[in-house]
Order: sequence, then structure tokens, then C-alpha cells
Amino acid sequence: MRRSAYRYQNICEQSGYTLTVDAADPCTVTADPDMMSRVVHNLLANAIHHIGPDGCVALRVKPQPDAAVRVEIEDHGAGIAREDLPYIFDKYYRSRADAGKVGTGLGLSITKAILINHGFPFGVDSEPGKGSIFWFVAH
Repeated sequence: MRRSAYRYQNICEQSGYTLTVDAADPCTVTADPDMMSRVVHNLLANAIHHIGPDGCVALRVKPQPDAAVRVEIEDHGAGIAREDLPYIFDKYYRSRADAGKVGTGLGLSITKAILINHGFPFGVDSEPGKGSIFWFVAH
């Protein structure tokens, strides 16, 4: 995860954005490192694509009581409309708010497939006008 975060810190700096990384404690999870790197890459790219006017994105890794970790990627963008939430992880799905934006609509569906394959719970908490927090729990 640190490699993905480092890569996006450079991208953010070049674009005038800020990526905050809160992952102080090392943690061990049983997962394919390349696939988990892809998940973090997809979620960070999505957050930057929907970055808010403050130009801030956050990556947090929170240890859980059961030896798992919760990974969160947060943006302060427009947020996701309630009617779009059930579909955002579907292949090729693009919300009405994304009409005309660059992208294939595959990143979140790839992320979903990887996380399901690992048996890791995932989701998104979002509110229009306040941004989104995409999360997954790795163990």
C-alpha cells in the first residue's frame, strides 16, 4: 500500500493536491499484494478523479480488534447520489454526475471483483456535497 500511496503523493503534488496517509502501524494481511495494490490504485485514482475544491484526499489504515485492518480512501468531492450508490461497483456504470468525464467505468468493478475474491467486505459511505469514503476490511 505504501508504494501506491507514494506514487499518488507524487501525482497529487504535481497537481497541487494533498494526499494524507495515516498508516502508522505495520500490519499483516493474507492477500495477493499485486491485487491489493490494484485495489488501492483504483480507489486513489477514483478519489483524485472526484477530488473536491479543497484538493485533499486521505488514505487511512485502521487496525481492527480482530487482527483485520480497515482501509479507507476519502475525498471531499461532490459525493454520490443515493440512487447511484447501489450501482457504482457495477461494470461500466457511470452516474449521471459523471456524464462526459473521462473513464471507462471499470475501476470500481475490478476493485469489487478483487475484494470479493479475497473475501474482504467493502463499501462506500457518501453524501452529496460532502464527498465519499470508499473502504474495505482486509484480514
